Amino acid sequence: MRTTLEIPDSLMRDIRVRAALGDRTLTQQITNLLRAGLNVTTETATEDSGHVQLPLVRTSRNATTNELSPQRVAEILAQSDVSDLAG
Repeated sequence: MRTTLEIPDSLMRDIRVRAALGDRTLTQQITNLLRAGLNVTTETATEDSGHVQLPLVRTSRNATTNELSPQRVAEILAQSDVSDLAG
């Protein structure tokens, strides 16, 4: 199917370079990019928008709620800042 698209010049240059480096035609490259974009999962799209899902770290023991409270994190960061200034 043929269609007409308006693509910014700088983006078109990048697509042409990728096509040339991959020894593909412009049509093949644009098709690959569109397919890759359509295959992006909702989770990946969320990450791209600035929302990041932090990984769950499993350990051999259960952490208590007091181990890493927001206040404790602030203390650790403050100590780190002082160490950086002193070192």
